[in-house]
Amino acid sequence: MKKVLIKKQKQPAPALPAFSAHQLTIDNFRIVRGSLDAGADFDSKMVEQYEVNYDFDMGFNIAGSLVRSVLRVDVKTKSRAGQSPEAKGQFELHYYFNVDGLRELAKADKDGIVKINPDLANAIASVTYSTTRGILMARMQNTAFEDFILPVVSPNELVNKGARK
Repeated sequence: MKKVLIKKQKQPAPALPAFSAHQLTIDNFRIVRGSLDAGADFDSKMVEQYEVNYDFDMGFNIAGSLVRSVLRVDVKTKSRAGQSPEAKGQFELHYYFNVDGLRELAKADKDGIVKINPDLANAIASVTYSTTRGILMARMQNTAFEDFILPVVSPNELVNKGARK
C-alpha cells in the first residue's frame, strides 16, 4: 500500500459583505487644530503655488458600530522672490461615523489589525476629504490662503497611504 500525504489547504478568508452608502452617517466632526500663520506684510498676490501635505487615519470601535477618521493637512505658500517668511497653515479634523452593520464590514484579526470592506473605507475617506475641502475653503477666505483649494485626490490614495504607515 502506498502512503500518500495530503497537505491541508488553507481556507480562504470569508469575503466581507457588500457596503451601501445608506449604512453610513456622520454623527459629529471637530476641528481639533486650525492655525494660519502669515506675517502682517504678507502679500497673497505674490504666491505662485502651495505645498500641501496630508495624512489620513481611521480608527474603529466595531462593537459600537463607530468609525473615527482623522485628516491632517499642512499647507505652505511658495511665493516669488522677496517674500519671506512664507505663510503656513495646519489643520486637523476628526469625523465620527456610525456604520450600520460594521461588525460584518470590518473584522479585527488576532493582532488587532482591522480588515475593512474597501467600499466602506473609500466612502469614509471620500466624505472626510471632501467635507474638509469645503471647510478649509470657507476658513481660508480673506487670509494669505484665499486662493487655496485643497486638491482633489483619489479616496483610494488616502486609504492606501494611511494603511502603509
